[in-house]
Amino acid sequence: MPLYILVNLISFGCGFALTWFFDYKKSMDGELENTDEELEDIKLESEDILSPVTGKAFEFSNAKDDVFSSLSLGDGIAFTPEEGKIYAPVTGEITVAYPTKHAIGIKSDNGLEVLIHIGIDTVELNGKYFESNIKQGMHVKHGDLAITTQV
Repeated sequence: MPLYILVNLISFGCGFALTWFFDYKKSMDGELENTDEELEDIKLESEDILSPVTGKAFEFSNAKDDVFSSLSLGDGIAFTPEEGKIYAPVTGEITVAYPTKHAIGIKSDNGLEVLIHIGIDTVELNGKYFESNIKQGMHVKHGDLAITTQV
């Protein structure tokens, strides 16, 4: 019997034995129960999301930032803005207002969480070129001017 077949059989056997020994199924069932409870808390109604900027929209996968284009923060849409005004896309509460003014988080009145990130590597600007009209905890309506920046 070739050595690589023997190594694969040993690997499979060890994996099976360890899974059985540590009772993988029970630990996963507990995690799934918690996940189901969390999902029930965030069931959303229909939500209208307005564009936060005037400009051209394109898919996240085409963004020039690996974090966003890989969808590791979730799916979304990217824009090439025509002007430096960022508007609230939903009515809700500002949950995050970064001191660097490069990003804001909004939780809509229906429970939808929206992250607006402005530019690539803009956190390094430390707020320079940004003017914020919002504060954490503030309630905004869709269309309210949130951030002004130089394009």
